[in-house]
Amino acid sequence: MLGEYIGQFPALDALGKTCEILTWIWRGPPTYTSLIPPKDRPIRIAVDRVHLRRLKQLHMQSRRLVGDESERTVLQLRIVRMLVDLCLVDACEARGIPDPDVRLDMAIEYVRTHLNDPFVVDGLRNYLQMSKASLYRLFQNDTGMGPRAFTQEMRMNWARQQLGCAGSSVKAVAYALGYRHPPDFSRAYMQHFGSTASGRAKLTAAAPSV
Repeated sequence: MLGEYIGQFPALDALGKTCEILTWIWRGPPTYTSLIPPKDRPIRIAVDRVHLRRLKQLHMQSRRLVGDESERTVLQLRIVRMLVDLCLVDACEARGIPDPDVRLDMAIEYVRTHLNDPFVVDGLRNYLQMSKASLYRLFQNDTGMGPRAFTQEMRMNWARQQLGCAGSSVKAVAYALGYRHPPDFSRAYMQHFGSTASGRAKLTAAAPSV
């Protein structure tokens, strides 16, 4: 997925001094078009202390993940990759206003891979470094729902899909979504769809095989 290197190199702006270089090497080009350099010519991005601190955090996170080749880790590395690009885009913006479409994509991907986390919205705020109000506006403007409602929509749709698979059970789906008590999941499912989760599972079990 990536390689990285940190070393001491001669600083160009201070005679006899050295500076620390933070480097990622990704297999593919940046995910944001404005970060793709022209042919045979690099681009230069000035990074302030705030963005540099964020990049260092993402760098450490990627170093922890890169040794694991599980499917979950691959998804997490994709998120880190997009967040690195987003951070660099923020640094490039003259007014420091990030592209909301990029952040929404990051948010949806994060929610999709953390459906079993009961505190997913709090984790999402930390991931995107956004306030509660900013995160709410991001979702409301593009989806018509707040982040918690959007997350619950994804969770319940995933549950409905799983219950539509032969051999699945209400208890297994509840635990997979992070519920400690299956009846709590059943109540949430009923409130969301107006029908029971057990009824969905029984309907699937009763369906004739083709």
